[in-house]
Amino acid sequence: MKSADVNKRMRRLEAEIRHHQFLYYVEHSPEISDRDFDRLFAELQELEAAHPDLANPDSPTRMVGSDLDNEFPKFQHTVPVLSLGNTYSTPEALEWARKQAQDRETRIGVQWKVDGATLVLYYEQGRLVRAVTRGSGQIGDEVTANALTIRSIPHVLRSEVDLVARGEVYMTFEDFANYNEQFGSVYANPRNL
Repeated sequence: MKSADVNKRMRRLEAEIRHHQFLYYVEHSPEISDRDFDRLFAELQELEAAHPDLANPDSPTRMVGSDLDNEFPKFQHTVPVLSLGNTYSTPEALEWARKQAQDRETRIGVQWKVDGATLVLYYEQGRLVRAVTRGSGQIGDEVTANALTIRSIPHVLRSEVDLVARGEVYMTFEDFANYNEQFGSVYANPRNL
């Protein structure tokens, strides 16, 4: 592919990815599946790796999608909250694990993929003082009052430690259907609730 064609394809992918990010994060009504989005994203990453001279400094591959909401106060994360990579096959996962283990002792845990919203919990002296969404990866929405309503989030730890914990807040599809039935709200998926 000619350099001009590669450049054109990269700009088109950037625009398409930004469009889908807006629909997903702002409008809460995605047009394509997560897997289709990931394919577009991976294609752009591959083109940028093969043609670094054509890579755009503000490419969507260098940014974290943002779920910031104007209703909540903002909080600057103490450590950037980055996106996790995706794999869709056993060979891809094994290749990723092999790369992680190169030249060092590595332990890897595997768990089911849960598609929720990232939540970062900040504990001081064992007490939950702040719960923050991923947001832009640098700045998130402070949603402590909401997080305190989730029974599985401890308000106080057994030890008086300072701790930052990252996890996913999610709702099962069954609970999501019950919620929509009870409250008459129709959301595209539980993550947008």
